[in-house]
Amino acid sequence: MSFYRKPVQRLSDVWQAVRNDSFLNKQFYIPELQINGDGYHAVQVLTRVIWRIRPEIRQIIEQHKNNLNLGHLPYAGLWIRRGDKINEASYVAVSEYAKKVKELNSDIHRVFIDTDDYRCVEEFKQLNPGWEVFTMCDTQKRGHYQFNFNQQTPVERRREIIQLLTIIDILKESTFFIGTFSSNFARLVGLLKGIETCYSLDANASTRILLTRHARTRL
Repeated sequence: MSFYRKPVQRLSDVWQAVRNDSFLNKQFYIPELQINGDGYHAVQVLTRVIWRIRPEIRQIIEQHKNNLNLGHLPYAGLWIRRGDKINEASYVAVSEYAKKVKELNSDIHRVFIDTDDYRCVEEFKQLNPGWEVFTMCDTQKRGHYQFNFNQQTPVERRREIIQLLTIIDILKESTFFIGTFSSNFARLVGLLKGIETCYSLDANASTRILLTRHARTRL
């Protein structure tokens, strides 16, 4: 086991280093942080260390979760991104998510869908009549557009961010998570939850590498 000790002089050097597959495959041993593994393992440990939510925010999150009434029964967590994401990644049909759920566990008929377009929820219900479908997406939502989000008031942005933190909690607690790792949000869930129960519908490269690399994409 070894540390990565190659000296770097500029931020751009660090950027190039961490995007190199050989760096990500190196073994890291930092007993003080309980790190003993490859680049993915190190990033996962560090992510979980710094992922701390203030008590007052945690209280709001727990209230949101209680209002959803999802309960503790097994459920699949889905992340379906629309809106301006179409400019950055390939389109993945809702039917592909439904197909993946059935492939992973044919006994699960409860899903939590996080999406920025309520039409995805409606389509999933049509494809799977009789399933329990939960979501926090407003029925009027028709895709997330970062420019529009940036124009909101601080109060509105704070409300949406707390909802996003709630959704991360719900997806972390799902039996398994299905998303698209071209999205930073899905990668974050993967790091917090663990890749053993996370699946991407648009990843061709190694899941461990994808989750470790920093993505130049929006949520």
